Amino acid sequence: MPRPKKTSKVVELGFKEPRKLCPFSGDDLKIVPVTAAAAGHLVEKFQVRGTGWVSTKLFDSREEAEWVFSHDHGVPPRMKNPYKRVEVVGEVLPPDPSMKDVEKGVKDALALGEDFAGAASEIMK
Repeated sequence: MPRPKKTSKVVELGFKEPRKLCPFSGDDLKIVPVTAAAAGHLVEKFQVRGTGWVSTKLFDSREEAEWVFSHDHGVPPRMKNPYKRVEVVGEVLPPDPSMKDVEKGVKDALALGEDFAGAASEIMK
């Protein structure tokens, strides 16, 4: 007999806005531009800082940092999602090899093997 489905309730936590305050101190979060070295040259990244802590991850844009840190208890922020899904526009199938091409490849591989075997026997003499 199959088990009955679990029913889960959606809990309303009361958070209506994206996170703007430090969860530890209650002070404002700061998104600060920092310079980092990447592939031999300097690039500008963004770091989130609170009272007594900094984010270990460096973000590519201010919007990305805000988006990541505003998900407090699953509340989506009021800003666009910087993570985009890949959209498949068309599907390209690999070429279907004909039997003649396959047979030619097998013959070429056998010929190469025989050449290497002949060269190896010459070296071993």
